[in-house]
Amino acid sequence: MEFLQMQPLIEGVLAQIKPGPLQDPALQGLRHIFPDSTILGALSLIDGERVTLYVLSNGRSNYIVEGSTATSYTIQLDLGTSMPYMCSCYSFIHGVLSTRTHIFCKHILAVRLAIQMNRLVERRITEEGFANLIATQMKVS
Repeated sequence: MEFLQMQPLIEGVLAQIKPGPLQDPALQGLRHIFPDSTILGALSLIDGERVTLYVLSNGRSNYIVEGSTATSYTIQLDLGTSMPYMCSCYSFIHGVLSTRTHIFCKHILAVRLAIQMNRLVERRITEEGFANLIATQMKVS
């Protein structure tokens, strides 16, 4: 099933998730959409406080998820396109964009869950500081 067909179902399940611990009905809803490995990976990232919202001094915001291999990934939500989100990880490029075997990677799911559960780590940063963070993430000198 294509993402656009799944989007109302995904949004409905995510809307059931309230701040605090993930309740069983919401977890069961997630299991109808995502593989257990994606859900568990996302929850592990949240529990490890690896999902960060960077709020820039110009008011813009960006999400960065520190992956399980100590690599950080940039997440974009609400892109306003037929693919409304993006992650810089290989799983997104391969599983979501290329083979279309997945709807989200664990990093995007972690961000979406952390927002709903009120578990985002929030940091304020300058534009220059964020550019340096991204350059380091991309290993650009």
